[in-house]
Amino acid sequence: AKQRGFTLEQIPAAIDGIALAVHPDLDLPGLTVSQIQAIYTGQVINWSELGGPDLPISAYSRSPEEAGTAQYFLDSIMDTDTYGENVLFVGDTTTGLRQVLDNVGGIYFASAPEIVNQCSIYPIPVAAQEQPENFITPFTAPWRTGRDCLEQENTVNKVAFRDGSYPLTRRLFVVVKAEGGSDEAAGRAYAKMLLSSEGQALIDQAGFISIR
Repeated sequence: AKQRGFTLEQIPAAIDGIALAVHPDLDLPGLTVSQIQAIYTGQVINWSELGGPDLPISAYSRSPEEAGTAQYFLDSIMDTDTYGENVLFVGDTTTGLRQVLDNVGGIYFASAPEIVNQCSIYPIPVAAQEQPENFITPFTAPWRTGRDCLEQENTVNKVAFRDGSYPLTRRLFVVVKAEGGSDEAAGRAYAKMLLSSEGQALIDQAGFISIR
């Protein structure tokens, strides 16, 4: 942007979380951030290494070249340049969730609204590295499956996302081209709409967290 003679301004509009889907039969109370990093760098390859069953881990992700969440996960959560050679890339979240449902050892991550509203997989609780026993659910308890889920959809844990106790959260921004012309005017108008009471209500309805 600087090379082209203008600047970019980020205007926060919402909060999102990253949830990790596992098979409902995986007997594990939760994962710490460091364990998640170890899974997606290939440092651990069996769930027994993390206190779970003796099953090989099948780690799924979208390609960081094709999905912003996968790139964010790589940059901000794993803090490394590349995924481990063990990671299996899928084309979309539907495919990733189907792989987990068909494989008790599978794990897949995505934006929380895409994971939490499912009825067949389980969004595993997560703890910060310094709090390995303080697992926080990305969903509002209780977790519902089967007919209960169909009758009352699971929802994201708004309280934990907003106060930061769930460790895998991020702010979502409107990026404005600050060049004094029509592009900037359009960007600021869009941000203003999202930050209005109506816009924040729509953000909540979409499964994200309002910031106002």
